[in-house]
Amino acid sequence: MIKNAEVYINGKHNIDYPGQQHEYIVTTNGVPINQDILDGLEISSPGSVNIPNGFLYFLTKAAKDTLQKLKNVTSIQTVPPYDVELFPGDPVHYKWDLNNFGPFWVPKKGITVHIDSTNISIYARIIGFYEHHHLLEQKGKIYIDGKETDHYTFEMDYYWMMGDNRDDSEDSRFWGFVPEDRIVGKAWFIWMSWNATGDLFHKIRWSRLFSAIR
Repeated sequence: MIKNAEVYINGKHNIDYPGQQHEYIVTTNGVPINQDILDGLEISSPGSVNIPNGFLYFLTKAAKDTLQKLKNVTSIQTVPPYDVELFPGDPVHYKWDLNNFGPFWVPKKGITVHIDSTNISIYARIIGFYEHHHLLEQKGKIYIDGKETDHYTFEMDYYWMMGDNRDDSEDSRFWGFVPEDRIVGKAWFIWMSWNATGDLFHKIRWSRLFSAIR
């Protein structure tokens, strides 16, 4: 589950990856943040925000801690999650948002779950699309391959994907579970890191080139 933007797995707080970013509104006293500081922290140009002397940045924890120490920075606030349709697209039964999501179980091969009209939206794509069964919900009852049922046994393992740029990632919170047969490779190292908003001499993030992905 996700609670107040923090991820929990089996009830335990998940260890945050050091490079994980969140979106913040950084307010100054009118003096802009030195560009060399932003470049050194690999912070891209700010987005617009309707707050006097306010700037919108994606920050790692380390970058946030550094900016908070600057004399011209008066406050750093998290950005409330925006209103958008999320998985499983069932706001009647699941009033989730980007920062408060779940709890839910990630499906595993051989595990059987109870299904009914309140939770079928979570498993419908798995049953009908990934595992190729005919699924029908009618008058509060569930039919799989023409037979009424109140349970389903998964045929594959599934994964839940979340981006490290957490507030700017259209990840599993938008499109749900990923079946094992859709995973075709593994990333081992970063061969190029590009700063689209940097000037001529700061386009390439040289410190990240050919670094291992951990």
